Amino acid sequence: MKRREVVTALGGFCLGGFQHRSSGSVATILARAAAEPPEAVRKGWSCFCLLPGPAGRASLQWKDGSGPARLRITVAFDARENLRLAVVTSKANEPVGWFDIRFAYPFQPFDLPLSARQVDRALAEGLDLILEQGSRPLWLVAEAPSRLASLLPPHFQQEKRVTASDFRQALLSPALAQPFGWMEGCVLDGLQQRWALLRSVQDQRALEWHFQTFFDQQRMPRYVPHAEAPVRHGSEGLLPFAVLARHHPAHPSFDGMLEFCLRSASANGGVIVDGDVTSAEGCYTLAYPLAVLGSVRDDPSLRALAVRQLEHRVKQLAAGDTIYLRARRNGERTFANWARGLAWFALGLVRTLQELREEEIPSELRSALIWCLELAMKWQSRNGLWHCFLDQPETQVETSGSAGIAAALAAGARWLRAPSRAVRAARAAHRELLSRHLLPGGFLGGASQANRDGERLQRSGYRVIAHFGAGLLAQLDAHLQALA
Repeated sequence: MKRREVVTALGGFCLGGFQHRSSGSVATILARAAAEPPEAVRKGWSCFCLLPGPAGRASLQWKDGSGPARLRITVAFDARENLRLAVVTSKANEPVGWFDIRFAYPFQPFDLPLSARQVDRALAEGLDLILEQGSRPLWLVAEAPSRLASLLPPHFQQEKRVTASDFRQALLSPALAQPFGWMEGCVLDGLQQRWALLRSVQDQRALEWHFQTFFDQQRMPRYVPHAEAPVRHGSEGLLPFAVLARHHPAHPSFDGMLEFCLRSASANGGVIVDGDVTSAEGCYTLAYPLAVLGSVRDDPSLRALAVRQLEHRVKQLAAGDTIYLRARRNGERTFANWARGLAWFALGLVRTLQELREEEIPSELRSALIWCLELAMKWQSRNGLWHCFLDQPETQVETSGSAGIAAALAAGARWLRAPSRAVRAARAAHRELLSRHLLPGGFLGGASQANRDGERLQRSGYRVIAHFGAGLLAQLDAHLQALA
C-alpha cells in the first residue's frame, strides 16, 4: 500500500486507514495501519492507530492555521506503557518534536508546542506521526460528534494568554469527559459544586450532558463516551454516583453500584476494599457517594456504611505526620504523603461529613479531618502549591493534588478553630494555579500522571494535562467564589 493511500473507514473505525475531512485547524488524517480498536466504537466517533516503527505512521494535513500553536492529540484507548511519538515533516522527513506519552488513558490530551515557522512548514507539507517507542498500537481520536469535532482530533491550538474565564468556559466543554470512575467523578463533582454554590444553569446543562453520555437508562454505565464498553465496579470507580444521586437518585445504575458495595462489605467485615488493599481514594470514591445516596434517600444504613469506610481508612492510613495512599493486610503501607493521596483523604472526609447528621459524626472523624487539614497547611510551599510528595521538594510542584487539597481546605475551613487561615491557604493555591498552570483552551497542566506505574513515575517529574485535576480546581474555584 502506498504511503498516502487512504482506505475507506469501516464501521466507524480504522480498518486499513481513515480519512477525516475538516476545515480550519483540525487535521486531515491519512492513516494506513490495519488494526481493529480494543472496543467497539460508538456511532459518530472514529479513531486511528499508529503501529510501532516508520511503517505504521500516519500523516496530518491542514488547510489553514496560524502560529505559534500547539499540536494537540487525544488518546482514544488505554496505552499502558512508555511511548515516544515522533513528529516529522511529511516531505522532507525533518524532525519537529516528540510526544512523551507515559501510561496514558482514554480522552487524555497531549501537547507539542510549535513555533510559527514550524506551523508554516506543517501547512506547506504536512506532518507525520511515527511511534518510535512502544510495543503495541497507539490509538488516537480521529473524529468526534459535532460539539467535539474541533477539540479531540489532531488540531492546532493557538498559543494565547489563558485566563480564569477560559478555564471556566472549558469546564462546560464535553472535551473534559474522563473515563468513568474517579477521573470522571472529579469532573462531575467540580460541575456539581459550581451548580450548588453558584447556581450556574450552564453547569447544570453540562452535568446533564455527562449523565446522558455515560448513563442513558443503562444499569451499567459506559466506561468512556466513545465506546460501548461498560464499567467494572471497583472501590475507586464509584465517585460519579455521588453527583448522580443528587439529580437522579432512582437511576437504575444504582442497583449495580449498591450490589457491589454490599457484597464487598459483607465479605470484608463491613469494609469495601479491592483484594487486600485499603486505599485513601475510598474516602472520596466510596464513603462520599454512599453518604450522598443515604442522604437523598434518607437511608441511615447507607450513611452508616459510609462512616465505616472512613473509620477504617483513618485507622489504616493516618499516622503521625504522614498520610499513606495504600495499606495492605500484611501491614505494608506505601505512597507516604503523596499529594493526591492527601487530597482524596481530605476531600472524602469533608464531603462525607457534610452529608451526615450531627449525631452520626464520630469524634474520631472530626479529629481526623482537622488533623489532615492542618497537615496540608504545614506542607504548603511558598508559592501556594504542594509538591508531588508533600515533604519532598525534589518531586516538584503537582497541580492536581494541589487543587484537591486546596478545595478540601476551602470546603472544610469551618471545622477548624481558625477558618480564615485555611481559606487564605486555599486562595494562595487558587491564584497560583490560575495564573501559572493553565494551558491554551483553558486546560489545567502540570499534573502528575494517573497512578498506573507506581511511585517511580510519580517521582520522575513527568507532568501532563489532567482534566480530573481541572475538576478538582473547579471545586476550589466554586467555593472561593461563593466565599467572596
